[in-house]
Amino acid sequence: VGHAGEWKEVSIVIDKRDPFFTDFSPNPQDVPWLRTFTPDLSIKAKDNLTIADAITGVRSETIEYSISTTGIDNFEEWVSADLHHEESIKPIDTIDVKLKPRFVEGKENYIKYRAKDFAGNGFAYSDVYNLNIDVTPVEVQDFFPTANVWHDLTAVTERDIECYLYDETSGIMTNSIYYRIGSAYDDETSTYTWETGIPQLKGW
Repeated sequence: VGHAGEWKEVSIVIDKRDPFFTDFSPNPQDVPWLRTFTPDLSIKAKDNLTIADAITGVRSETIEYSISTTGIDNFEEWVSADLHHEESIKPIDTIDVKLKPRFVEGKENYIKYRAKDFAGNGFAYSDVYNLNIDVTPVEVQDFFPTANVWHDLTAVTERDIECYLYDETSGIMTNSIYYRIGSAYDDETSTYTWETGIPQLKGW
């Protein structure tokens, strides 16, 4: 009959950008070796490049991680980062992901992350991060003169005092090797009087 219908304006929001990960810590370049099986790891999951970007936000409950303790080709199944908190119901452009996975000693420890955003983009994957772990102290072996054995004076004056330092995993920092010498033992304090080095450093 010719009646004109009312018009209606609809806004369509499109997010075609994948989320991404940044700022992994501890940075392997800054901390090449870790001294615990369960290091504190953190990474940022983001869904924007600038504050003005139109984004839907990272869906926190989709953030997962996978580790390997036997090389870069042997990752385990994906595990939820357990970020099922109340903020997951609204868009968040940056989420701090903090974990304490358990690794093993050596150079074959790896971790990677993945996540989606609220628009369904993803999974987006992080870089693969390598973690070197050494929890075993340096061993002192083959000390000469033999400990707890009586020696005449020539045994310690005609030959150098020797020992073998052993560390199979990360190796020895040669600039960290110190020694001290003492000949007087204090029975009351059960300590030696150290005759070398700096007194404030207990003779080292």
